[in-house]
Amino acid sequence: MSPGVSKTATLTTTASSAQFIASRSRKGYGPARIRQELSQKGIARQVVDQAMRECDIDWVSLAREQAQRKYGEPLPSAFTEKVKVQRFLLYRGYLMEDIQESGEILQIDPSGILLRRKENLSYSHFIPSGRWL
Repeated sequence: MSPGVSKTATLTTTASSAQFIASRSRKGYGPARIRQELSQKGIARQVVDQAMRECDIDWVSLAREQAQRKYGEPLPSAFTEKVKVQRFLLYRGYLMEDIQESGEILQIDPSGILLRRKENLSYSHFIPSGRWL
């Protein structure tokens, strides 16, 4: 195969990847999921990376739109509901940075501390070492 043919094939693959990215983003999917789908189609990582860089998509605003479409406006403020919104957006393929940038309403706890509800309706903190406070 000559270098010209390979380069043309790569350009075609990049163009079709860009179209795929635009299509899937319009359907509400985030960059992580789109990357995964392209790699499952056998598209080289370099081609996917180039197509993702070239697309001019505001992932932060798309994440917020998807959350509003699913959960309504205003977005939930309760801890458990915020977790549901984040989980939904992560499933759709949005990155945690995009989710957190989409508004403080979606930020839960940047330290990653999990909360557990006790029988007396108070909350305790779980420490990464595995102990409950």
